[in-house]
Amino acid sequence: KPGNRVLSRIHFHCFGYHIIAHRKLISGAERSPSWKSVDEAAASGSVKATEAACTSASLSVGDVEQHLFTFSVNGEYVKLSPKNPIAKWNVKSESDVISFVLVPVLACAKPVQTVGLGDSISASALAYQI
Repeated sequence: KPGNRVLSRIHFHCFGYHIIAHRKLISGAERSPSWKSVDEAAASGSVKATEAACTSASLSVGDVEQHLFTFSVNGEYVKLSPKNPIAKWNVKSESDVISFVLVPVLACAKPVQTVGLGDSISASALAYQI
């Protein structure tokens, strides 16, 4: 129906990672949503949350802990590493293409602040895309 809105972007974050899923193609839509810079948005949200937890915009290696992991996507294993910190993949259906971007969240070794970190990661990522 005219005026109906279709969900086109969702993100989830937890202690270890930040993931953004967005539709690249929506069947029946007049135009598909165009979420720009998804990789950069996910990474920005991750970094901003770490900076907020450490209360510092200039982090050093000793300030953070990496929690890199391996996971399976469509039967293929993906391993995050310092040289490959962003995982991307698409899921296709008959009418839609949904793109996923996953980045690890660097954990502050000695957090000073934890209140509002979810807001930081969400707002930073979204602000980067609009």
